[in-house]
Amino acid sequence: MPSCAGSRLEHRDYLGALLGLGLRREKLGDCLVLDNGYAVIFVAAEVASFIEQHLDRVGRHTVVIKRLEGEFQHQPPPPREYKASVASLRLDAIIAAAYHLPRTKAARLIEQGKVRVNWRVRTDPAMRLTEGDMISCRGYGRVWFLRHDGYSKKGKERVVLGFPP
Repeated sequence: MPSCAGSRLEHRDYLGALLGLGLRREKLGDCLVLDNGYAVIFVAAEVASFIEQHLDRVGRHTVVIKRLEGEFQHQPPPPREYKASVASLRLDAIIAAAYHLPRTKAARLIEQGKVRVNWRVRTDPAMRLTEGDMISCRGYGRVWFLRHDGYSKKGKERVVLGFPP
C-alpha cells in the first residue's frame, strides 16, 4: 500500500508508476485512492514482492509500500446521481446522455470496441440496458445505470445514472 500523506496523487498517477515498472495491466487490479492520502492497490500475488522492491516513487513523491494481508474492507461513498431524459434505453443513447456526446459519436465509440457493459466489450449500439448495468467507456470513465424513473410528458424515458464520487 503506497502512501504519500498530504499529496494529491490520483488513480492515474499510481497506475502510471506501476506500468512504468514494466508490469502488465492484467497483473493489476483496482486502485483505491483514499481521502487520507493513502492508496490501496490490488495486485496479483506473483508481482507483489517485485512492486515492494522497485516502487519507491509515484510522480515526484516518495512512497512507502506496506503489504496488507487478509481481508480489506472499504465502503465506497455512494455514486453521484445524474438525471437524464433519453429516447430509449439503448446503449448509445445512455452513453450520449451520460457524457454529453452526440449519439452518432457514442455509437462510433461502441462500434470501435471502446465500451464495456458489465466488464464485457459490447459493439452493438442498439443493446438495451437494464437497471444496475455498469458502463465503462475508454477515455470517459464509468457510469452506472441506476434506475428507470418513468416517462416524461413527451414520452421520453427518464433515467438516473450514477458516477463515481
